[in-house]
Amino acid sequence: MSLFEDRSEMSREEWIRKAFASSYVFANRSIFYHYVPHPADSPTLISGRIGRSKTSVESTPPEQGLADVDREAWHSITLLIDPTEHGDGQKLIIECDKAVGNPSAILKGFCDEINNSGQAPLNYSIHIAPIADPETFWGFVRENEGDVTLVSFELIAPNMFGVASEFDAEMKALQAYEGAEKARFEIQSSNGLNLDTERVQETVAYSLRGGGEIVAKTRSKRVYRSKNKVRSTISSVSKREFKEMRISQKIKYLIGLFR
Repeated sequence: MSLFEDRSEMSREEWIRKAFASSYVFANRSIFYHYVPHPADSPTLISGRIGRSKTSVESTPPEQGLADVDREAWHSITLLIDPTEHGDGQKLIIECDKAVGNPSAILKGFCDEINNSGQAPLNYSIHIAPIADPETFWGFVRENEGDVTLVSFELIAPNMFGVASEFDAEMKALQAYEGAEKARFEIQSSNGLNLDTERVQETVAYSLRGGGEIVAKTRSKRVYRSKNKVRSTISSVSKREFKEMRISQKIKYLIGLFR
């Protein structure tokens, strides 16, 4: 840290706003991506674009012999962040486009770059976890009643949730006293687990509201992964219509999904 750097404490919201105000270049699976901040036209939300280049073979005009020519084009997706601290705050929504890549993998590479680049302030770091409907987990448990033999939790020490239970308080204590960013634990039984307990219910609720990830397995080799159950919305407009929208129109459309 520079001796001349401002070390005053920033709130989480201030930190997020500063971190996402810069441009970044990062790699994911040997592909280079560019993040560019973009005005959200919203007093609370942060907006940006993540894009990559692709080269395609096209042809010159007939008067130039219809010869092959390499043409570079850029494909990009929009992301929106609510950095404010409230019960449903500090969440992120991202556009999905196969031409750009897997949004979860892109986000991980992007946030790793922010954490390691030195461009963002130093008193926080970003960890991404999916928001999923708890019913996806409990539905899996009911479908495999008595057959679930392992449940693994990887949890992020709380930075956005209030202390609503003893479990939340314990996670906050791990962060405050041990300096933990994440905690991982696993429960298993070859005879099948009893998951209808307050402890498991609280841990699942904490995990699937953005606090971590869950993996569950059965004797019959069925697997539940919360990262594959991320809350998503199918656009009410066609894929072609959405692609043809101007950036400002896309942002306005995505803002509506936050509400």
